[in-house]
Amino acid sequence: MGTKRISLSSIDIEDQKYQVRDHRSVQWGAKVIHQDASKNHIKQMVNDLKYSNAKFPLIQVLNEPEGSDRYVIFDGFHRCSAYIKVNKDTGGKRFKQITVEVVGPETVNDRLLEINTEHKALTLQPAHRTELTWQKFLKLEKSNASLSKKELAERLSASTSTIGNWRKLVKQFTEAGLFKDDSPVEKNISTNYPILVQAKKWIKDQEYRDYESEGLDDYLIEEDKKVLEKILKLALTAKEKDKLLDFVNENWGKNPKYVLYDEALDSGLVTSPEGGTEAF
Repeated sequence: MGTKRISLSSIDIEDQKYQVRDHRSVQWGAKVIHQDASKNHIKQMVNDLKYSNAKFPLIQVLNEPEGSDRYVIFDGFHRCSAYIKVNKDTGGKRFKQITVEVVGPETVNDRLLEINTEHKALTLQPAHRTELTWQKFLKLEKSNASLSKKELAERLSASTSTIGNWRKLVKQFTEAGLFKDDSPVEKNISTNYPILVQAKKWIKDQEYRDYESEGLDDYLIEEDKKVLEKILKLALTAKEKDKLLDFVNENWGKNPKYVLYDEALDSGLVTSPEGGTEAF
């Protein structure tokens, strides 16, 4: 489509459907860190534009709606933010218009999920890259379901175990209706496929709700299952298991430093040599 001189105000900076740094795909802490990094990156570009007349690669935009005088960004969100800041700081004297590269839908389809390999100035979070790879995986699965795990792994630069796990997740998400339009899980704006971390969180929350609704509050959580396993293994080495159990019951939850290991129980019970309990 070529280059074109357009008004800076004709770019809809709020439309971020082509933004590869989708913060819905990262945890809160990583989101804050990356937002801070983005602010610093923009600040540096603003300084470069103001004081060194720096020139950046052209922002890539799409004409949307087609035939109108409005544009959305395909690549160059940080650069556009820097131009807007300088334009504002100079009272509209600089960058009232900028030269951009107008791209078509074919470019978007070819490069949208490849763009994660092109960002050099501000590195993507690992979760961003994982999400982009996940979306690309879903597109490949839909367009060419005959690809083997090995072939998919090679195309996506992923491990075969990751592909295997993702195929299991696709089945699980499909059964849960997470690919439907009315799914409760947030979707990637461009592909309309569920965001990986959001879908996994929904499944986990649903399992927890089912767990509660079935009256299973007395079941052990996973972490405590591991603790119990350790306790039971140690108990197998005890000489007097029943007496040990009585003392455990008596002292459960107490600080081990203050337990009187050499005194008889206050419960009125002692353990007989045969392992039973007798009253005093």
